[in-house]
Amino acid sequence: MRLVVYSDHKGGYIDNIAGTYQMPLTSPGFRGRPGFANISRPIVNNGPLVKQNFNTADYQGVRLAAELKINDDWSFEAQHLSQTLNTEGVFDYDPTLGDLKVKRFNPDNLQDKGDVSAWTLKGRLGQLDVLYTGGYINRQAVQNTDYTNYSSSGPYAVYYNCDYAAYTHAWGGSATLPATAACHNPKNHVYNKTRNTRFTEELRVATPAENRLRAIGGLYFDKDYIYSQDHFAYEGSRESGFPSQNNPLTTVTTIDRNITDPTVQFINDITRSDRQIAVFGEVAYDIIPEKLTLTVGGRYYDQKVTIAGGASFGSRFSQLADHGRPVEGPLFTPKTEKGFIPKVNLTYKPQPGVMIYGTYSEGFRPGGFNRGGGTPASAGGDPTFKVPVSYGTDTVKNYEIGWKTQIFDNSLQLNGSAFFIRWDNLQSQVYRPKDSFLTFVQNAADAEIKGFEGSMIWRGVPGLTVNAAAAYTHGELTRVTKGVSNLRPVGSQLALTPEVQGNLGVRYERELGDGMDGYVRADAQAAGRMLSTIDRGADAFGNPLQGDFHLKAHQTVDAGIGVIKDNWTIELYGENLSDTRSQLYANASDRVLRITTNRPRTIGVRFSSKY
Repeated sequence: MRLVVYSDHKGGYIDNIAGTYQMPLTSPGFRGRPGFANISRPIVNNGPLVKQNFNTADYQGVRLAAELKINDDWSFEAQHLSQTLNTEGVFDYDPTLGDLKVKRFNPDNLQDKGDVSAWTLKGRLGQLDVLYTGGYINRQAVQNTDYTNYSSSGPYAVYYNCDYAAYTHAWGGSATLPATAACHNPKNHVYNKTRNTRFTEELRVATPAENRLRAIGGLYFDKDYIYSQDHFAYEGSRESGFPSQNNPLTTVTTIDRNITDPTVQFINDITRSDRQIAVFGEVAYDIIPEKLTLTVGGRYYDQKVTIAGGASFGSRFSQLADHGRPVEGPLFTPKTEKGFIPKVNLTYKPQPGVMIYGTYSEGFRPGGFNRGGGTPASAGGDPTFKVPVSYGTDTVKNYEIGWKTQIFDNSLQLNGSAFFIRWDNLQSQVYRPKDSFLTFVQNAADAEIKGFEGSMIWRGVPGLTVNAAAAYTHGELTRVTKGVSNLRPVGSQLALTPEVQGNLGVRYERELGDGMDGYVRADAQAAGRMLSTIDRGADAFGNPLQGDFHLKAHQTVDAGIGVIKDNWTIELYGENLSDTRSQLYANASDRVLRITTNRPRTIGVRFSSKY
């Protein structure tokens, strides 16, 4: 048996600085109508939330593993992990405000609890190795997010946060703006509750591994449910004339019909289910024993995706009727797909410690539904456009040649590969605000990825270990689906894929006397520039934000010095010693560019004891 109990507090490094906010006259909801320059628009501040280093994270958990040896042929293993994560603040920053600074006007927090159980029964039936394994996940996350900048970028901000006279004028229903027209509290927030359950089972049977001809075959089952609720609260909606909070739709499958916050005026209540059944197998044959082996395999799958629920929005005039859009019914009938993916592998071992291989394989990612599926374009958009109801599976075909070596009395390990991948019907989240203010997923493009990667471990000098790895990856779009207007053009780099990246680590260890060993280590990592997304991005007016999503190349260095004696180790370490602001991701969904970065320079002491 093995038991691990842990608690980990990670201090914050982003500051929520003092600031004020006023709904701007450039909000797309105003539609450029004259007369709003003098409209009453209150100014709010974030005083109670101002705090340095406010993005803390706390992990607590327990892991338990046990193995029961039933007899010489059979054993049973079980594991369970339970973890709770609590975070405050946000983990990206606004570079226009200064280093590691943001302005947030509502609390940002997350409570994420998950339980994962897994079990394996393995043994022998005659000459056959048998393995049955399964797992179950139950995870629930509750999150509150500041959404105030929707008042700058959202087309319905005027509808929710201004009174009816202002709204009708902004949208062309009234030629004049009454003197009494006013907008109200512009602060907004989102409450999200998500639960995910997943159950998997797999049964494998294998012939003896020492046979010249050997085989593995099995069955796989996977059932997954995602229950998601989003409550969008507009804090000026009550003053703007909404009689009460929004009600969930009564005509669809609903997770929770209870709404407690009276400012909630938009609700997503969606249940998605995925089911997959698969049969798989492979046969390996030693063409030349201990030298040349051919392996051929495949997987037949049958998958089904369903969606239910709907989106509802508040009304100024009625609380009783359903206001919204269902995402179930004839348009959203379950999506089924069947297919076969093959795999072929050839390995050659010209001498002990050297292996060369070639592989062809295929993979896929299931499709799904869009919650706004079937919705026509917004006013002023493409009259022929409708949000796609669903999106299909995307597939990859992978060609790879590689090598693995252990040479010079195993003091040097060299591994590497060259690869080419075709990626068809790539699934991408699309934002087309001129046609739909709901993001949706579309099979947006085809792509190709080619490159090579290599790694090295060298132990040629007593006490010294050097490891290094490098990769060159050239990924680009080769086709863009007609009508996906905000996607980058053919030839553009794929998202989050730097062309060049690598790492280098050195560790030297030696005896110090009195039974103690000392060591020093240093590690460096580097990555080239990359894109945050293949979508060019757009603000709420449809203006592209193409230049804002290029992430800069970055390098970081870590180091440590430590002492080992008997069963204990103590180390002085430094992480990100150059205090680099690595740009890991960028987004500007609410017209505010934010950069996700790594932790700043961290220096500390670690002590560990084995018992």
